[in-house]
Amino acid sequence: MESQLRFVSFKSHLVKAYCIVLVLFLLPLARAEQGSSADQEAVSPDTRPRAHLNRQAEEQTEQPSDVKTKLIPLPIYATLPNEGSTYGFMPVFLKVRSSNERTEGIYAPSISYNETIGATGTARFFLYPTDHQTLDIVASLSSKVNRGGYVLWQNIPRGSNVWTDEAIYRISRNVFFRYFGIGPDTPSSAESSYTRVFSHGQWRRGYNVTDDFNIGALVNVGRDVVQNIGVPNLPLAPEVFPYAPGMAGSTTVEEAVSFRYDSRVNHDYSLVGFYSEFQVGGVQGIADSPSYLKMQFDTRVLMQETDWMNAGFRALWRYVNSPNVPFYEQSSLGGALVMRGFTEDRFIDQGAWTAEFEERIRVFQTHIYGVTTDWRIDPFIAVGQVYGQDASIASHPQVTGGLGFRAWVRPNVLGRVDVATAGPGQGLETYVELGYPF
Repeated sequence: MESQLRFVSFKSHLVKAYCIVLVLFLLPLARAEQGSSADQEAVSPDTRPRAHLNRQAEEQTEQPSDVKTKLIPLPIYATLPNEGSTYGFMPVFLKVRSSNERTEGIYAPSISYNETIGATGTARFFLYPTDHQTLDIVASLSSKVNRGGYVLWQNIPRGSNVWTDEAIYRISRNVFFRYFGIGPDTPSSAESSYTRVFSHGQWRRGYNVTDDFNIGALVNVGRDVVQNIGVPNLPLAPEVFPYAPGMAGSTTVEEAVSFRYDSRVNHDYSLVGFYSEFQVGGVQGIADSPSYLKMQFDTRVLMQETDWMNAGFRALWRYVNSPNVPFYEQSSLGGALVMRGFTEDRFIDQGAWTAEFEERIRVFQTHIYGVTTDWRIDPFIAVGQVYGQDASIASHPQVTGGLGFRAWVRPNVLGRVDVATAGPGQGLETYVELGYPF
């Protein structure tokens, strides 16, 4: 659902769930073995001049090769609301440059087991050539149904008058998707299951007009297929909702322009800053989809309140102008990133909005061999709704809330276990993730 938002996150939930282990155990151990400097780790990324960040990246590429590889074998445990529990083993190879303690690559193959999809083999390569460049390559194959992978390239330098690039190609076959129908008041009893097969490629080319303001254009080409395969004990979506738009699959091409302002020096891991992006474009229906207009507005604010507490706020709005858009390309709420407390794609319609607030509270801080880790308990609350032709923009608002248990390994790695509920009778949803939701 709303493939653009998923591409922004750039990693599948399952990969992030596995990587939580890196946050809580691997990175502190790896840095400790390097004998990292406590003074260096104590510097907040928000206080470093941007010119220094770019110069530091350039200097890193000029240093002689002193990269060392460390191996740490790790167990896997991941849990997601739609997928249940996954167990396995993952040997992690960490490539670190000794001279500046910078991680340049993570190689993490794994073997795991899930009751629904059986055994899964996964290969992961996360490469960081400079501070503003990322290359990810991930591929996986399960003994039942699931398979997929993606290739991601990001080059997002700071400074004015420079170009930025963000590109991803992703292919997937996944049995864990859910569909409840369209509208803001679909009952939980309408839950159905289906397998989604898709191939999407997206590229955004941007230009930094100033240090903080970027103008860009993007193109996104996608093919989606819905298969009549589901998880046990749930009806199949193609049988329950045979006439839902997009149930027969679709092929689309999107072109859009994007206006982005971002004063957060370290992006989502900053303590203060302001981010806002407006995106508007047209989508051409090549097969089994109408052509339509698509818009999105996303604003985030980070505020430092005390030396141990800061706050985060996000307002998000998305809209497509046709009710016949394939349901998995319409706007949605629910999941680990938007309206935690509901399963992913719980509510779907032409439009969706949400306002979310987090109070990020550091309970204690550890300094182990120079590694600074903030251990947090972060309460959060969200309100939002989907809407369309049959509902006004505020006719059926939903409210969710919960607690996040988080470990932030400075400067830019965070693991979280967020526990949320949508109210009486909804139960608890648990999300094991890598990175902030916003």
